[in-house]
Amino acid sequence: MPQELRPQCKFFFVPGRVIHKKLTLRDKLVLRLAALFEKDPVREKVLNEDRDGVRKEELLPLINEAQFSCIDKVTHEHRSMGFR
Repeated sequence: MPQELRPQCKFFFVPGRVIHKKLTLRDKLVLRLAALFEKDPVREKVLNEDRDGVRKEELLPLINEAQFSCIDKVTHEHRSMGFR
């Protein structure tokens, strides 16, 4: 991301999703290799299992920010054209 854009951006952490049957062969191999070298059995298990950490409530802050950003942009554009 260009440095000049960073001050204007907000970052949101959203837990991810890994569905092994939907991964590319390369991605499957990367996860398999990572699991082979992992010494912690709990972390190894995580690398080998499907997981879905994406929840609607996790996305709400991002959705709200996007909606308000669009509203602010439209309001600003209308005001710059003489509308109130």
